[in-house]
Amino acid sequence: MTANVTKLLKNFKQEMRDMKAVIERELKKEYKDLKSPIDFRSQQFDGLSQRCSKIEKENAALKKANAALSVENYELSDEYKLLREQLESSERRLTDLEQYSRNRNIEIKGPLKSKNLPAALKTLGDVIGEQISKSDIDVYHRVPRKDGRCPNTVVQFHFRAKRDAVIQGARKKRVCTSDLGLSGRSPVYVNDHLCLVLKKLLGQVIA
Repeated sequence: MTANVTKLLKNFKQEMRDMKAVIERELKKEYKDLKSPIDFRSQQFDGLSQRCSKIEKENAALKKANAALSVENYELSDEYKLLREQLESSERRLTDLEQYSRNRNIEIKGPLKSKNLPAALKTLGDVIGEQISKSDIDVYHRVPRKDGRCPNTVVQFHFRAKRDAVIQGARKKRVCTSDLGLSGRSPVYVNDHLCLVLKKLLGQVIA
């Protein structure tokens, strides 16, 4: 009887050990099965964390670069504004100088006798009541027109006062071709000799 109990106890203990071993193997397997996706997710999280950290650093660098570009753009904007002002000032001075160089000039728009311009200018002076002699004239020349019509005539006097008197007289007397011994009654205009910039500006005002 005692031998049988002892044998049963021995068998029971062996079965318990075997069962414990089986349970441990199963638990290890389940732990391993559970740990594997956790480790994978952990690696994914670590990878995402690293990428986020990298993106944050890149974003910070971009913000810094953008701030630097904003400062540079502001400085360039100021520099451009200054250069633009200097250019406009230079253009105004150049226009003033060009116009000043013409302050003894008149520009006649309309037909004049081309063979003897001094004689035609003398006739013009008689018509407007302001004598124009050869000694008053420094130089004169024709200016061809783009439209192919009768060229304008530019006359430069020795003195500005004479130029002013001729323009004033021409404005009082509306001169036409018949007054100058030419056929028809086409108007003849005597104006300031404007530089190209002022001519364009005048054209824009008149248009």
